[in-house]
Amino acid sequence: ILTGEKAAMWKGVQVPNDELRYYYSTADIVLNDTRDDMIEAGFISNRVFDVTACKGFLISDYIPELEEIYGDAIPMYKNKEEFARLIDYYLKHPEERRQKAEKAYKITVEKFGADKIIQEMIKALQAYRYQHHTGRDGL
Repeated sequence: ILTGEKAAMWKGVQVPNDELRYYYSTADIVLNDTRDDMIEAGFISNRVFDVTACKGFLISDYIPELEEIYGDAIPMYKNKEEFARLIDYYLKHPEERRQKAEKAYKITVEKFGADKIIQEMIKALQAYRYQHHTGRDGL
């Protein structure tokens, strides 16, 4: 049993990918903590897209690219005080969590859903085909 500062922490076993949607969609809050090398390279963790695609509510460490895409739909923190405030606030405001999760879901589907990705792939293939047949850039 953990006591003191770590009393509210629990480390679980790895969850199989095909079960993640259940945990993401039923958790009050899912946390995202990005590795420094990913932040430096401008990468966004897959967890962000997985959670939001499941209509889960996510709180993340601050990532400028994440803010550009999701605006205020994903609350972000820059230090442990902000982190604690966000957790406390959103645990007490379930309707606001639901609204933000819905907003983030819509952004994910619109910008990163299968239909959008397929459209982008078709455009890239058409540009490649055009360039291959004409020798010119079709973009």
